[in-house]
Amino acid sequence: MSEDERKKRTIEPVHQSVSKLLGAPQTFRAPRYQRNYAWDDNEISAFLGDLDICVQRRIGGQNGRHHFFGGLVTVNAPVAGSTRVNLEVVDGQQRLATFAMLISRLRNGLTFLSGRLPASDPLKDVLAQRASTLRTSYEIYQDEIRLENVNVHRVQLSVPDQPFFVNLLEGVAVNPDRKSHRLLKNAFDRIDLYIMDLIQSAGDETKGAESLQAVHDVLRADWTIIHMAATEKSDAYMLFQVLNDRGVSLTEGELLRSSTLEALEQTAGIAQIDEVEALWNEMLGGETHMIRNAFGWLYAAQLGDWPSRATMLEDYLAAFFPVIPRDGVIDPKASADLIAQVRNLAADFKSVQHLLLGDWPLAFSNDVTAWEKNRLRLLTRHLHYTDCISLLVAACALKPRKFVEIVLLLERFAFRYAVIGEAPPERARAVLNKHAVNIRRDPGAYKFNAIRSELGDLIARHVPDDVFKSAIEQLRYSHSPAGNKPVKYLLLTLEDYTAWFDANPQGSPVCRDHMRLLDFETGTIEHIYSQNAEERDVNLDPLVDALGNLTLLSGPENDRCGNRPYIGKRAVLAESTSIMNRRIAENAVWTPGLIESRSQVITNMAMRIFQI
Repeated sequence: MSEDERKKRTIEPVHQSVSKLLGAPQTFRAPRYQRNYAWDDNEISAFLGDLDICVQRRIGGQNGRHHFFGGLVTVNAPVAGSTRVNLEVVDGQQRLATFAMLISRLRNGLTFLSGRLPASDPLKDVLAQRASTLRTSYEIYQDEIRLENVNVHRVQLSVPDQPFFVNLLEGVAVNPDRKSHRLLKNAFDRIDLYIMDLIQSAGDETKGAESLQAVHDVLRADWTIIHMAATEKSDAYMLFQVLNDRGVSLTEGELLRSSTLEALEQTAGIAQIDEVEALWNEMLGGETHMIRNAFGWLYAAQLGDWPSRATMLEDYLAAFFPVIPRDGVIDPKASADLIAQVRNLAADFKSVQHLLLGDWPLAFSNDVTAWEKNRLRLLTRHLHYTDCISLLVAACALKPRKFVEIVLLLERFAFRYAVIGEAPPERARAVLNKHAVNIRRDPGAYKFNAIRSELGDLIARHVPDDVFKSAIEQLRYSHSPAGNKPVKYLLLTLEDYTAWFDANPQGSPVCRDHMRLLDFETGTIEHIYSQNAEERDVNLDPLVDALGNLTLLSGPENDRCGNRPYIGKRAVLAESTSIMNRRIAENAVWTPGLIESRSQVITNMAMRIFQI
């Protein structure tokens, strides 16, 4: 890039008031396929709350209170035949639309007050002139296009919202027929109610006019925003990606959506565009952090790592939609390929959603049992191990039995490496993502032993036997609300593999009874010697939370046991479907020595079962 080109692409941020932003000789337009208006009651309540704090200070005669609205990112988008500065909004559409509605309702309030005054009152014309000035200064830009005068709204939303938005601002009665319209109308009505309440609470027209002037003063002096205008779309997107990391602002997914739909608009039919738009709406309908993580995992499944923050959009486009060239212009053949690529991404995205919920992502197969499906739920929902999502998404291309063996391996690895060992997550991610890429490229070349070997090396390096054994021995019942998941998972898993462990265990652990499904959600940890025992035992009290004094019961079993002494629980334990519980019941009494010996048994079982 030459020095002249570099200077042309320099982004000069401008910190200015909202009124200067909207009153400058420029217009703002949301891209055709950008996300529609999305501010709900929470955002509007916060907006009006911030406004009222600033307005009340000015009504009370105090100095203005500064409020910063963050950054607005735009890119130059010239209009054919016009000399005006037209800016495409990369990030900030929600705020601009809400500012525009506030200006509209402020103008309406001035007109309302003016209409209540007699013609003889000088304030009537003053208020009418203020209303007219608001419209020409902040709402409408008087442009000249091909020798014709044209009034252009300074803030223009995306295609589905713009006609409805204009009708709202112009006071035309309209019925919302989509979610974004309902959100716009709700915001508009609440802002209108706020302005009218200001007028009514003022007491008379003069004080009402002063209250509305306070609103205008807030926009002119108190509320500020940093406007970052780029000349190149790639620069604007890069800036957005670096700065934007929270809130109901645009996500990378929205930018990908816009890029694909804009490319398809040139050659695809309406039905095809509608299909792709529906796929994007489905993908982008969840929580922002989940959407961002999902795209990161899917990218890592293809390339082995997450994209760079500074070049994220460019990286995503290259990975997910390689058919789109840099200039965004595609032919009919490429259009069909792009639609297929969006379908593939949507299918992978759905797999991520299933995995995070702990739902089995593959089609039904008689080769997979409910017990095996439950191990996936334990892995992602209860152990909360999501560093393996990229690998699991890639593994969806394998046969069901191959997918099962990966899940069972990852589950035991996650418990030992991440939950108990708290080992470096980035080391594990590197291995897991590498094998995700290998499977993506050639599912037929998948080798289970290669994954197991590398994960075993990580275990040997970061959570060797002595470290793991010591950590298991130190496990105790936690009195914090969420602190017992590791103990609960351990007891449940040991029970599942008890029959295998008892029979001279060889190789990887095997559950001998897939018909018995232990429920993590409803199962409870029971103190064999009760923590609130009716009859205290000074010898057992110090060991009440020890691992050897804990077992897993079903909800009904727990209800039957209550806080009864061991002798009262023994019958319940003896009738349990749990092998480990029935073994506890073989003891006529419960002693410190039995707690210690049971702790050792649990440790020995864990050492064998969680070998990788």
